[in-house]
Amino acid sequence: MTKGYTQLLPGAIRAEDGHQPDAAPRSKVIGTVHRILRNGTRNHHARIDRMLLSLDLAQPQDYELFLSIHAESLQALDGAWRGEDGNDFQAMLRSLSNDLATLGSATTPKSIAVCTPASLGAGLGVAYVIRGSRLGAAMLRRRVPAGMPTSYLDFAPTLSWRDFLGELEILAGDPAATQAAILAARSTFAVFVCVSNQRQGFSAASM
Repeated sequence: MTKGYTQLLPGAIRAEDGHQPDAAPRSKVIGTVHRILRNGTRNHHARIDRMLLSLDLAQPQDYELFLSIHAESLQALDGAWRGEDGNDFQAMLRSLSNDLATLGSATTPKSIAVCTPASLGAGLGVAYVIRGSRLGAAMLRRRVPAGMPTSYLDFAPTLSWRDFLGELEILAGDPAATQAAILAARSTFAVFVCVSNQRQGFSAASM
């Protein structure tokens, strides 16, 4: 689909507040779009949490499944990224591929409906979800036993989360663009949900 996003199943991200009370007056608006996106996708994050947090990353089979879900989801979303996100997201894919190869697995994308950014807001919505997924990486890393490959969980994007939250504020004052970002974020996490459904055998009714 080239003119927007197709919503499959909902999905979202939990993120930290980007507000800096000691900064210059402009900081008063930093975090406005972030809070709108977080609130607009809050319930969906709980859904993907239930699916992924059930995995025991100390077990090689579950860890491989976790990595495969992320790899297949990112592969399905390739083409929906902003150009400025490409280097970081391709590096994430390479890290996933390397970790899976070390575990003796290979990334095989499933047939997932993929959509492309229709606007600046949509592209930022995709980035919001994928970049936001890095926030819990350190916590997840502690659940992986020593000796297991962890280049994906260890990966640090070149664009920091704080700087990305600043980029989001270009949408401030534009309700239509902000709504496009919300819908894109939900659709992006929908891909993760669909891949997880396929891999783990969940049904929409069971969630």
